[in-house]
Amino acid sequence: MSKKNSDKYYHFKDMETINHRNKEDYLKNIIKLENKILEATEKGVESVFINKTLVTDKEHTGKHCKCGMKKNDSPKITEKRICRCMYYYNKDQIQCSNCPLKNKYKNISSDYDIIEAEIPTTKVIKKCGGIDLVIAKKDNLNIKYAVEVKPKYSKETIVRMIAEIYTYTAEPEFKKYKKAIAFFEDSLQEKDYENFKNDQNFKNIIKDINIFKFCEKENKNGIIGFEIVKIK
Repeated sequence: MSKKNSDKYYHFKDMETINHRNKEDYLKNIIKLENKILEATEKGVESVFINKTLVTDKEHTGKHCKCGMKKNDSPKITEKRICRCMYYYNKDQIQCSNCPLKNKYKNISSDYDIIEAEIPTTKVIKKCGGIDLVIAKKDNLNIKYAVEVKPKYSKETIVRMIAEIYTYTAEPEFKKYKKAIAFFEDSLQEKDYENFKNDQNFKNIIKDINIFKFCEKENKNGIIGFEIVKIK
């Protein structure tokens, strides 16, 4: 293994093989993650899932108050843009008038709201993002889920998603959130979930993970109406 891919240079979520999709490696990585979760119960999530050599003294400053898309920006769909759209389009559509994205995401769920998007770690951590979305039940906004999201085209594995949410919620101030992942209907991640959900090691790694699915129900003039369905 090269120097830049050695353990010293990544968090567990960035393990070189974590997105391998062949069944043999997928099952091996499930077991590796299971062992990491067990280790975290003894040593603490932060010490197990975050490489402390990549933690800086710099604090994240400021907070976005709009999606940030401009009229002349590329219309490319990315994970960040989907998450911001899912939050801001349902919060304030006025700012969306000049958005170049082909599709907008309208939450038509009766049970769940998206109440925050893109919450970073307190300190800047190299190779470490933040919580993609915070989802809450409409009838109980005090129960909040910190959610790792993958776009429909993503080829990343559920092992990676779970490792990410353990990493991003490692800080004490995020203990108030329930850990969760969310994938799209008919995505590779949904297929993976269906393929492995009866595997005991897989059951172990999702034991403390809530799982949501985004179901696209309609597309009217580029406005995608989606439902948030909790499947676990």
